[in-house]
Amino acid sequence: MRHQKTEPQARGDDLPPLNAQEAIFVERLGQGDTKIDAYKKAYGGEGYAPASLRVAACQKSGEAKIQQWLRHLQAAGFERACQSLQQRIEDEMAFGARCELAGNYGAAGMTRDRCNKLMGLYIERAEIVVTSSPEQTLKELEQMLGGEPIEVRH
Repeated sequence: MRHQKTEPQARGDDLPPLNAQEAIFVERLGQGDTKIDAYKKAYGGEGYAPASLRVAACQKSGEAKIQQWLRHLQAAGFERACQSLQQRIEDEMAFGARCELAGNYGAAGMTRDRCNKLMGLYIERAEIVVTSSPEQTLKELEQMLGGEPIEVRH
């Protein structure tokens, strides 16, 4: 316990209490609804612009006690509690838009890169080009190790 770096995960009986609206919100997320749909069912969406509704839903789902409950549901077998690819892309795009509005163009550009990767528009690859033979590489390694012979097994 002396070198413990993180708090232990909450068990089912240690979870923070939720009010009725939060319970509906978590339940709907656990059943696979989008954050926006779950927020509308729990709190109602009247009077919100679409962008404001998305922000409110994202903020609510990001609260610590909501995240604890979602992790508990996922651990208990609620497979649909995790985000779908489409939901993840929408969340990234919304985050990028908020970054642009705040003037943080570096973060906005990175979110666009992540969205492009999620959509499969491009894949990062690394290519290693070796111009020497394996024997030459082994000789160079031997020299770096002080002349000790390197044993090669096949």
